[in-house]
Amino acid sequence: MSMFTHAIVFRQYRPEDNQEVKHLHEKALRDTNAYEEWDWKKYDKDLDEIENFYMNNDGNFVVGLLDDKIIAMGAYLRLDETTAKLRRMRVEPELQKQGIGRQLLDLLETEIRDRGYISIELNTTINQVAAQKLYEQTGYHVDRRETEGWPIELIYYRKELDI
Repeated sequence: MSMFTHAIVFRQYRPEDNQEVKHLHEKALRDTNAYEEWDWKKYDKDLDEIENFYMNNDGNFVVGLLDDKIIAMGAYLRLDETTAKLRRMRVEPELQKQGIGRQLLDLLETEIRDRGYISIELNTTINQVAAQKLYEQTGYHVDRRETEGWPIELIYYRKELDI
C-alpha cells in the first residue's frame, strides 16, 4: 500500500459542503456496487441533517480536502454513554488504497477517545471489501452479520479502545 503524499486537510463539515458530501457518498457506494442494491434515499436522511444528526448528538462529521475538493468523509455519533457509532466513511474511489481512509479513521478514533467513549461500533456492506480490510487491520472485529430487513448483507464491527 502506497501512502498518499499530497497534503490533505481535514476539517469539520460545513453546510456548504452538503452537495459535495452527498456526491462522494453516492460515488463511493456505486464504485463497490453497494448503491444499486436498494433505495438508499430512505437510509440517507442523515445527510440532509448532518449538524443535527452528528454534531448535536455528541459526535462530529469530518471532511478531507485536496485542493479544496472533498475527497474523504467520515462521521460518528453517540450510540450510548460509552459507545460511539462510526458512519459514512468514504474516500474518493480513484484515491483509495493510499492511506487516506486510515488517516481519517485515526483522526476520528482520536476524537472519539478524547470524548470519553471506550468502544466504537460500525457497519459496512458485504460489497465494501476495502472498508472491511481497513477495519480488520485496525483492530475491529466482526460482531455480527445481518440480512433481515436489508437487501444486502451488513457486517457489524466493534472495537474496544485503549484508554
